[in-house]
Amino acid sequence: MKFHFTHRSVTRILATVSLFLASSTLRADVPIPNDKSSPAEMRIYGDALYFGQGMTLDRASGLRWLKRAADKGDARAFTLLGDASLDEGNQAQSLEFYLTASAKEDGVGSVNAGRLLNDGNGAARDIIRANKLYETGLKMCLKQAKLGDARAMNTIGRVYENGLSGICVAQMRGICMH
Repeated sequence: MKFHFTHRSVTRILATVSLFLASSTLRADVPIPNDKSSPAEMRIYGDALYFGQGMTLDRASGLRWLKRAADKGDARAFTLLGDASLDEGNQAQSLEFYLTASAKEDGVGSVNAGRLLNDGNGAARDIIRANKLYETGLKMCLKQAKLGDARAMNTIGRVYENGLSGICVAQMRGICMH
């Protein structure tokens, strides 16, 4: 029996696997951080609490830990705060968090900021700025993916498969292939 895989099917499989890994990681063994914990430990704990990953859902406590991690400079914490703001329907605040994450070199935050600006959510529509955020975000995601970042891998897979509004799929694939 032979299997034929196209680029589309492979990227769909990779995106699905990385999304599964990113969302199903059990966090029950994550110790409760304290003020001396690293920003990454605070972010992981806040993420697990806010999104209910492997522990009881507690959005208020999760937000507190994500804010503490962000206050200590954790770039991905800003992206997660952007996700939380988007969940609550606050697109303007979400965009601010994503732009801060992008400035701190979090690729996922940069791509998310690009999506909001491209669609005119949270600010006036700005396709040129959105395209710049997409390109920089993808380049950052590639670096982060090489370090094992499942969320960056998922972002690359989604973009590679679907392209992004306002920028052609071929251009995105060109960025991803370098």
